[in-house]
Amino acid sequence: MNYTAKKAKYKHLLEGLFLFRNIPQEVVDAVYNSPACECVEFFSGEMVFTQNQYRRSLGIVVSGELRATKNGANTIIILNSFSQGGVFGAAGLFSDMEGYVSEIQAIRKSKVLFCRKSCCILFLWQCLLQQKTISVIFPAGSAF
Repeated sequence: MNYTAKKAKYKHLLEGLFLFRNIPQEVVDAVYNSPACECVEFFSGEMVFTQNQYRRSLGIVVSGELRATKNGANTIIILNSFSQGGVFGAAGLFSDMEGYVSEIQAIRKSKVLFCRKSCCILFLWQCLLQQKTISVIFPAGSAF
């Protein structure tokens, strides 16, 4: 694992994600430029999250491929694969749980933007300040 510099193309990737759809550019900029948004590089085979070691962050894959797995009875269950634009980590972001729900491993060399909880709160707050409807993020009927 190595911390690495954020590149302009990573911000363009954010702009295209469903989370940032219809969100003002200044909000995207604030999230991306926040020190709570970091880019980390993982090598093939390296663990990104384990059940005991994880970040309370939203992870956004900017390059490479990750795989989420869970140990079953005498087997490993593949839950999901994440490539460029894939988002993970929401399960642990606002939860008080002690361990993470799965393990996430780099299948090949990968770069991930991690937006810590404070950055996600900034994002929601900025959306409200911009007088954008919160229903863009939380559709009607969602528990908020």
